[in-house]
Amino acid sequence: MKNTVLSMMCLVVAALAGCGGSFEWFPGGSSGAGASPTPAPSSATLTDQQADTTVSFTTYTVLGLPFANTSTNVRVTGDPTTKYVKNTNAATNVDGKVRNNDTVTVQHTTANKQNSQVVSNLYIGGTKAIYASTTSLFSFPTKMAQPASTEVSSDSATVPMSLPAGFTFPATISIDTNTTNTTSTNPKIFFVGNANQIADKTDIPAGTSLILKHTTGASGQTVVTTAILTPSSGTAYHISFKSVSQ
Repeated sequence: MKNTVLSMMCLVVAALAGCGGSFEWFPGGSSGAGASPTPAPSSATLTDQQADTTVSFTTYTVLGLPFANTSTNVRVTGDPTTKYVKNTNAATNVDGKVRNNDTVTVQHTTANKQNSQVVSNLYIGGTKAIYASTTSLFSFPTKMAQPASTEVSSDSATVPMSLPAGFTFPATISIDTNTTNTTSTNPKIFFVGNANQIADKTDIPAGTSLILKHTTGASGQTVVTTAILTPSSGTAYHISFKSVSQ
């Protein structure tokens, strides 16, 4: 009797495997989430980020699914800008499937405010990872719906007492004409409360409050001005101001 039951079970499994598509082994519970990879993706946080900028988190490689042909569900939730990149495909927020050795990279757009957080969730099978980004106090939010072909000023931003990558003061500031996204015309830098434009390579102490200005583009155009702080030692620090014309 026992052998008969086992034989019938084997026939059912064989029939399911031959019905087309992939047969999902160990689906991972009644939730329908699918098999869980091992190790699970790790949560991560990015700090000191520019405002209104797309950031990508560390790429995760799917491993540990039960069999070579096992696929499992992948989806993202959280901030509306959240997307994921599977392998080399275009970024998407549409639920999908992944197999062993597929790569998944979560991305989202940082907050358009200083010192604000954006959170994204990644689900692969029955696992979950949380990805968060926080904008720096030293960042310029994008100015939306600005008049075309008009000089516009950023909000003020204060140079922190410390910056990443071994940055040390004294430092100088200038318009970064080498950055590929520096598309502005008539870019300028000002100290807050001072009507005089700062010359390129002016010394900037920590605690200084700055404003960037530029002329907006045609209707619907995004214009970007990037300034660069060059330290006495350490890695240079870039900060950008964007405007979008109405």
